[in-house]
Amino acid sequence: MIKLRIFIIILLMLNMGFVSCDKKPVISDGNLQVTPQKTFAIGEYYKITKHSDREYSLILYGKGKNVIKEEEYPKEPSVNLLKDGILQVTISTGSPASYVHYFDIISNKVSDVYFNPILAQNGKIVYMNEGELIVSDIFDKTKIFKKIIRDFSPTANPASAVLGARFQEGNKLYIDYLSGAEEKETSEIIYLNQ
Repeated sequence: MIKLRIFIIILLMLNMGFVSCDKKPVISDGNLQVTPQKTFAIGEYYKITKHSDREYSLILYGKGKNVIKEEEYPKEPSVNLLKDGILQVTISTGSPASYVHYFDIISNKVSDVYFNPILAQNGKIVYMNEGELIVSDIFDKTKIFKKIIRDFSPTANPASAVLGARFQEGNKLYIDYLSGAEEKETSEIIYLNQ
């Protein structure tokens, strides 16, 4: 009798699992809908459409659904909303390589593309460029707040030498990084206005 009850419960659970997968959205949070056939990210400010196995398009919308930028990608881009109203669009090309650009949903600004940025926050971005750690305006690479030259450990991906970074009090950058050939873990506070 107990075996029969267990068997019926298992059948009911399997049946509920199959019914819930009947081409309905598997995930739906208002901005992301995933079905077994296609992935569509639909939000107020962006839309991702899958055209084929190897082609996706991304449309960034401004106010009134005006198209600000439209691009095609060989892989599905990942779109995240940062807390300061900036969309982060990431195309991964392998671990840990990615190309990222940003879209300000308030001002409709679109950034240049960054390779493996370390931190994007408060309108600033931290990234490696030719062995230097750069802190600049996200939407204007020529507006540099600080170039930081240290003995960063040589790594296959230069950004991997920086273990962590965070802004504090607007003008301070805390960084943890690997230093020298021996990869000594180092922590430092950098004042951006000095």
